[in-house]
Amino acid sequence: MRWMRWALLLGCVGAAEAQQGSIDPNWVYITAVRWVKPAKDLHAPWASARIVVLYPEGGYAEVGAVLVQGEKDKPIGLSAGDGLVIRQGTWSRTDDRVIRIHAQDVYRDAPLIHAPCGAGQKNCAALDYAEDDTCGLEGTSKTHLAQTIHCHRLVVSPLRLNLDLSELAQYARLRPKP
Repeated sequence: MRWMRWALLLGCVGAAEAQQGSIDPNWVYITAVRWVKPAKDLHAPWASARIVVLYPEGGYAEVGAVLVQGEKDKPIGLSAGDGLVIRQGTWSRTDDRVIRIHAQDVYRDAPLIHAPCGAGQKNCAALDYAEDDTCGLEGTSKTHLAQTIHCHRLVVSPLRLNLDLSELAQYARLRPKP
C-alpha cells in the first residue's frame, strides 16, 4: 500500500508546477526535532517536523513530514505516506522584525484524512483554504533571516540537520493538478 502512495506522489511531482529551483540551506527553517528510537521492525530513528523554506523572491513552502535518519554519512530523508503535508504561498516583510505569510495546503496524504473532524466530514479543511500568519523575527543571524521565527501556527529555527535538500525541493514544488 505504501508503494502505491509513493507512486502517486512521484506522479504528482512530475506534473507539478515548478515554483522554485534548488534550495539554499540559508533559506530553510525547522521546528524542534525529537528523535524517536526505532521499533524492532524499523531500521532507523525518526522524528516529525515542519520544514519552512523562505525563498528570497518571496515564495513560501512548508513541508510537514516524518524525518528518517538512515546511515550517519547520508542526509536525513523525508518519508512519503506518513502524514505528509505541503503548504505553499508567499511571504513578505512588514518591517525589520516581522514577516507576513499567506499560504494554503496544496497536498496532504491519506493519514490526515482521518484527522478529527465534525460529524459527516471526511476532511477537516479544504485544500484551497488560504490563511495569513504574522511572524516575529527574533535574534540576528549572519546567514538566516533570524535565529527564531515565531508564528501563530509554529516556531522555527535555522536548519542545523544534514537534511536532503534535493528531496525537500521536490516536495516544496509539489502542486497537484486541479
